[in-house]
Amino acid sequence: MINTKVIYDSCGAEQVSFNDLARIPAIRKSATHQPIQHHKVAEAIKRSLQSYGNYEITDETYGISHKGQRCFSLLRLRDEKSRQDYDTVYIFRNANDFGFSLRCGTGGVVGICSNMMFVAEYEIAGAKHTKNIMDTFNDRVTSLNKKLLDHTDSMHKKYDLWKRTTIGGKLSDHLIMEAVRKGALPKTKIDKVDGEWRKPSYSYFGQSNSAWQLFNAFTHVNKGLNYVDQISRTQKLHKVFDNYFGDGETRQVWEDRI
Repeated sequence: MINTKVIYDSCGAEQVSFNDLARIPAIRKSATHQPIQHHKVAEAIKRSLQSYGNYEITDETYGISHKGQRCFSLLRLRDEKSRQDYDTVYIFRNANDFGFSLRCGTGGVVGICSNMMFVAEYEIAGAKHTKNIMDTFNDRVTSLNKKLLDHTDSMHKKYDLWKRTTIGGKLSDHLIMEAVRKGALPKTKIDKVDGEWRKPSYSYFGQSNSAWQLFNAFTHVNKGLNYVDQISRTQKLHKVFDNYFGDGETRQVWEDRI
């Protein structure tokens, strides 16, 4: 699950409510500068989500900095196939002080660093604060939501496959070392991941000795890293697992690859 407090603490933002957000004015800085109130960005995203898929927003959090002129938001999403052990999220950032462009992203992996730059599985190009900012932004959100539909469907299928797939010690050892080679795990964490894989100290949903159990062993151990490193390593970890389990083949074929 995504720890929103860690996200906001990492970028020095103060958490506020949606109502607080609506009271922050958008101050024009020049003749060509077109600011947009942060809450209007959130409302535009919510309207668009209602038109694409059967998404319910289960939680929404907002953080502000620079006297309210910069905002970062995270919306948790749920659809009819969602599970309780992972999140799909929608994020946006906005700055009315020339700090950066309006930008949003979505996926199961997101993060933000100290200057409110973020990483997500799917992002859209920023919309500059010019005359037609909302028209541009709405068009790009529509494009992003099409990717979101594909993402959630493939994510559910992928994670369900990992939960059904049992793996042996030979493959788990190989995947741990492959994760190190691909930069998904520091060498110093090898023993910890192996220990969590064999005797989990965390709760997970799925059968024992599954690919999902091993994946959760990685993410549990990586929680000890700083948040930006967590995001980067989790994205690399997905690639490692997708390489072995993304095609739906049998366990024996995977074992024979080693």
